[in-house]
Amino acid sequence: RDVTGVQTCALPISPLHCQPTQLALVGSLNQCASIDPAARYCGSTSGGLTAIFNVTSSTHHYELDLQIAPFSGPGDYWMGQRIGEVEFYADGYADEWIAVAGDLTVLDNEGRSGTIQVILEPSRDNGAATPLSVVGPWSCG
Repeated sequence: RDVTGVQTCALPISPLHCQPTQLALVGSLNQCASIDPAARYCGSTSGGLTAIFNVTSSTHHYELDLQIAPFSGPGDYWMGQRIGEVEFYADGYADEWIAVAGDLTVLDNEGRSGTIQVILEPSRDNGAATPLSVVGPWSCG
């Protein structure tokens, strides 16, 4: 029996062919996007890590906000446990998605780089009906 097109993985597999340094924005947007080299803000203490990035595709500008509290160095930080939070904004702040599953991986003690693999649901005020998956590397430059 042939069962094609069925996905059993909790996080979507990206159908996009993005560059290794790009984020795959799958679902509502279906685009590859790059984090601007200079982060708008990156900071970490033992209390938490915050990184705010401008993200650009070939046609749009976005904002990606990462937060981890408490921050204890390199490792995986899961969504939904009040440890990791991710928010994604499109069209200024008109459309917002909030992470409900997945994880942020931090690769260094200062919290300046890592990977993201999260599923975000549209906020109540967002006109988008479909979730958004963000997968790829992040770096504070």
